[in-house]
Amino acid sequence: MEWGKEYYQVLCDKFESVTDKLNNRISAISDGTNNPTLEELTIGSAKKYRASVIFYDICSFSKRTNSSNKVDLDKALITLDVLLPMLIKIVFDYGGYVEKNTGDGIMAILGVGEDDYRIASYSLDAMTTMNYVVENLVNPFLIERDIDPIDGRLSADLGDIYISRIGTSKGRSEHEHSFLTVVGPPANIASHINDLAGENQILVGDLIKTQITDYRKEFFEDVSPSNWTWHYSGNTSKTYSIWHYKAVRKDPNSM
Repeated sequence: MEWGKEYYQVLCDKFESVTDKLNNRISAISDGTNNPTLEELTIGSAKKYRASVIFYDICSFSKRTNSSNKVDLDKALITLDVLLPMLIKIVFDYGGYVEKNTGDGIMAILGVGEDDYRIASYSLDAMTTMNYVVENLVNPFLIERDIDPIDGRLSADLGDIYISRIGTSKGRSEHEHSFLTVVGPPANIASHINDLAGENQILVGDLIKTQITDYRKEFFEDVSPSNWTWHYSGNTSKTYSIWHYKAVRKDPNSM
């Protein structure tokens, strides 16, 4: 997806649809009587993919939900209602899909069927787009409603993963007893380094940094902890470094 004024307008239109009548939807919340069901998929099967795994988490989200006060809970829900659809939209626009909603963010798979260069490039483009949209669309909307703006942590890694449906048959139950899960080093690394990221930082594993074009490499800083022990499989002398990607999106209206 090419970044520019036209694509940013698409995102603005999406944000308008996300926020349209949001207050009505929040006020219409009723007590639940049934658990949500999951789409039925074949249990026990798995497929191998070459892709990236991306995490986006809201920093300190638990502070937004540690009160049962209705006003506080409504604010937390509004935050998710305006953020998550935009993140999901961006993931889809870059050819990925959301593997799960983590409660305060998303876990996404990107680049299936592409070569490593495109997987890495699309991942960086998607994450910088997420940061731009949060800063320029989501946060102004929240601030206008006296809701704390969002600071996010982003992380990604690239490699081979298995995607499988795990669980048991639902039998006569109305609800699924299984779930989709991703297994593989990229998921483990992306999840782990997400905890190391600062506010609005993008951290990525070494394979993403090594696969992109040279002009982008000036935006990377090695932030591997001093006690970091991860290394390439089969080569214990080669550290699998962690990188802070510092590039940001330009204002599309100035392009």
